[in-house]
Amino acid sequence: MTPKTSGNSYELGQIVSHSKGKGQPPVLLLHGWGSDPQALSVIAQPLSVHRRVISLALPGFGGSPEPPESWGTWDYVEMLIQWMDSQDLKRVDIIAHSFGGRVTIGLASRYPERVNRIVLMGSAGLVLPRSLRTRTRIVLARALRNAGKIGGAGVEKWMEAKRQRMGSVDWQAASAVMRQTLSRVINEDFSTELTQINSPSLLIWGENDAAVPPAIGRKMADLIPDSEFLLLKNAGHYCFLDRKGETVSAIWRHLELPKVW
Repeated sequence: MTPKTSGNSYELGQIVSHSKGKGQPPVLLLHGWGSDPQALSVIAQPLSVHRRVISLALPGFGGSPEPPESWGTWDYVEMLIQWMDSQDLKRVDIIAHSFGGRVTIGLASRYPERVNRIVLMGSAGLVLPRSLRTRTRIVLARALRNAGKIGGAGVEKWMEAKRQRMGSVDWQAASAVMRQTLSRVINEDFSTELTQINSPSLLIWGENDAAVPPAIGRKMADLIPDSEFLLLKNAGHYCFLDRKGETVSAIWRHLELPKVW
């Protein structure tokens, strides 16, 4: 029996999502902490030529209201599976970044029949050393600044706004619910759940990722039975912005899409 969580009671109609394209199975995009669906637009656009691509704003980000109380990863997982039910999404491919990857790991381990193929990029899911956890916000702010320079004018403007917010007093004084949620999720270890993933999985990492070091990605790949690890040179935590072409090409192959688009 699935345990009851706060995610069971979230108002699903409040979830912000964007859908484009056609084709099955749908591809679900899940962003990282402090981010929103726009960050993954560089992936959504090319994939939508052959698939229906759905970008979801997780509760607390991108216009989706915050959880009613502090959540752990499993609350996000239960909210997500209920949202998928409400959208009649029986089985999906998932592409996830950072915190979105943590949620994906939980979903794929608990509901394997709902997940086809997985792509994890700079994914959270293992407990980081304390020294890294205390640096996370600073590192992510720097990654946002650097990646924004590469992602084009629209993405750069969005990245700069996010970076300023993450380093501001407003961010530090933001909702206690989200600060408590962050404290909970970064201390959750999904080592066991990784071994329970049956979906073919591609893990993409930037060699300069200081938020979630490549060693974490390699360990995750070792734990997932059917997985491939790809390390991108000259890329950081937002590897899909730093190395857009290589990232999209790798995803294209993993999802077994047509060779020409």
